[in-house]
Amino acid sequence: MHTNFERRNIMVRQKGVVLVVALLILLVLTLIGLAATQGTTLEEKMAGNRQAHNKAFQAAEASMIDAEHQLAIGNICTAFDGTQGCYPPPDPTAIGESSLWETIDWTDPTKTFAYSGTIDGLSLKPRYAVQQLPPEPAPGQNLGQAEYGNVPPLQFLQITAEATSGDTPGEVILQGAYRP
Repeated sequence: MHTNFERRNIMVRQKGVVLVVALLILLVLTLIGLAATQGTTLEEKMAGNRQAHNKAFQAAEASMIDAEHQLAIGNICTAFDGTQGCYPPPDPTAIGESSLWETIDWTDPTKTFAYSGTIDGLSLKPRYAVQQLPPEPAPGQNLGQAEYGNVPPLQFLQITAEATSGDTPGEVILQGAYRP
């Protein structure tokens, strides 16, 4: 049998062990909480960036639709001479030529058209440029022939639209073909 003195010694030693174990558990829980907070913060940033990208994408799409509308009513691009956002077809013999969207200064208002509507939350108005593409043969026709017969070749235009989102960095460039 244990005496009262021996029982007290065992209880004192056990109270110290409980304290150490409790502190270790508290430390582990704190580390888990910090990791969860960091994960949540990262996910929040990712969601904000995705939202800004979607806004820029929608603005670029709206800019393309605006370009199609302006082309349809004849407000823009009566000549494709490289002025005011209307560019001639690319040189088919040029090797390694950069694409139009890579060479345009999107901040120069004399090189592109501004979107005619308004979109909230963007740092700059979306802009677009129009480039004439080489003619395409109509179905059953050959561009190599001297004459096309009674079917003219199909003429397409390439619309390139650019939009930049608000506070977060992000640029969206869209291209699409349009047949007048």
